[in-house]
Amino acid sequence: MKTNTCLWYCALMLACFSQQTIAACGAPGDGFVSPTPTADFIDHQDGTVTHRNTGLMWQKCALGQTYTDGSCNGEATTYTLSTALDLAANYTAAGYSDWRLPNAKELYSIVDDSCANPALNTAIFPVTGLGNAMVFFSSTPHDYADRTANLEDFTMIDFKDGSYGPGAYTSKVLVRLVRDLKPAFH
Repeated sequence: MKTNTCLWYCALMLACFSQQTIAACGAPGDGFVSPTPTADFIDHQDGTVTHRNTGLMWQKCALGQTYTDGSCNGEATTYTLSTALDLAANYTAAGYSDWRLPNAKELYSIVDDSCANPALNTAIFPVTGLGNAMVFFSSTPHDYADRTANLEDFTMIDFKDGSYGPGAYTSKVLVRLVRDLKPAFH
């Protein structure tokens, strides 16, 4: 009986913590200090947001999804790096045709490490339709600890936990496009 009580208590605590974490991410007055608070973004109501701190305009949804009625609809599509770069070069959305793949620093600028699963302000970047895939490409060749860059490995960011690491350019992962409004954020 004692084991069942402990399991029940642990499950209850986990459920409460999970709900608190999800609700807390990016919410005003939640007691958490978010590095990407909702107030730092301008929502253009067209599937794009501008991050005031970086001057970057972001797609709210991953490629393959459509933005309607305040949410991302459909399933996000995974791409290899070369396909993602080709798509970005020819992509038009919200009246703009200068979309591109973000570099690692830009992509990491929207990680919300006060949140987990996802480490993202979901009030700004809805995560519906992503399934378990939360890894996104950057355009940055991965720089290893020994300061070598392997041009076959690119930095990817996992928005489940905000971690980053190398991934082969032939990997198929998610893509979120960005465009510049201010001088480049490097």
